[in-house]
Amino acid sequence: MAILILTLVLALLAAIAAVIFAMGNPGVIPVHFLSWSFDSSLTPLLLAAFALGLILGRLITIPASIRNSFTIAGHKRKAEKLEKQLPPRPEPPASTPPDQPEL
Repeated sequence: MAILILTLVLALLAAIAAVIFAMGNPGVIPVHFLSWSFDSSLTPLLLAAFALGLILGRLITIPASIRNSFTIAGHKRKAEKLEKQLPPRPEPPASTPPDQPEL
């Protein structure tokens, strides 16, 4: 749980840093990509690049997440199967109160 919170805090800090950086660079620049050519403000381009990086990073982790979920499900099935093979546990003896010292 602590790792999830740390990840969310770091992601939020990175997003804030990206917005601050993009807002600090408002200049208009020419963009040339393959046969496209246009002028655009640097702010939306930087934010779009940041968002694209986040999306691609998440897409790259999806196969590993799916593989891990299948592995975990397999381990759970195997654990349940092995637990069924265990002999039943004996009942613990009824606990008796300790001897009370006489006053």
